[in-house]
Amino acid sequence: MSEEESIKVLVLTISDRCSRYEAPDKSGTLLQQLLLQWNVNTVVTRKCVPDEASDIREVINEGYQLNQVIITTGGTGLANRDVTISTISPLLDKRATGVSTALISQTLSNTPFAMLSNPIAGVKGQCFIVCMPGSSKAVKEYMDILLPVLGHIIDLVSDRSSNISSLHSKMQAGGPGHPSTLTSSTHHVCPHKKASKLQVDLVTYPINCCRFDDKQSIGLVKDTNTGI
Repeated sequence: MSEEESIKVLVLTISDRCSRYEAPDKSGTLLQQLLLQWNVNTVVTRKCVPDEASDIREVINEGYQLNQVIITTGGTGLANRDVTISTISPLLDKRATGVSTALISQTLSNTPFAMLSNPIAGVKGQCFIVCMPGSSKAVKEYMDILLPVLGHIIDLVSDRSSNISSLHSKMQAGGPGHPSTLTSSTHHVCPHKKASKLQVDLVTYPINCCRFDDKQSIGLVKDTNTGI
């Protein structure tokens, strides 16, 4: 996704107190600021609902048709009133387990209390949905992890084949996998390139989820020292 493209994002704060105007919506405000810093063309819509499954479900079922991304904040913990995950999870067409795993594993290095949250991410229609805790600190940490890849996620979910092909070409050429927000340690390494101490085994798998005519060869990189 180019920086010139505008995207529509719904920020949904799920909080009894915020919905009753008893507390400021700090995490929702922070999300809006971070999204606009990431891409000034982002169109952010904000909503706030109490911790009620019916209210959450209604906003998600309406919002996914109007937005490319929905980010929720709040209700991901273990308390009785935390119903965000149990409500949104069944609504997803596909889970993005890699995203949620990255969010929780990275934030665990900052605090052991991160394990008490249950972030999920996934796709409904052509909308990417991610659920974050209600803490502003956690939201900042999560967005630091998510934003470098959010543009590519949007391209994948929206089936923007030209953008996807362009990025993959850059990665396989050895260039950065994404604009400079990514570090060298997160660059994609094309397994078809020869590298010292690496052995490339080519195997053929049927690919059903992408635009290929029949089959695609996928390189499996094996460390010749360990055999793994």
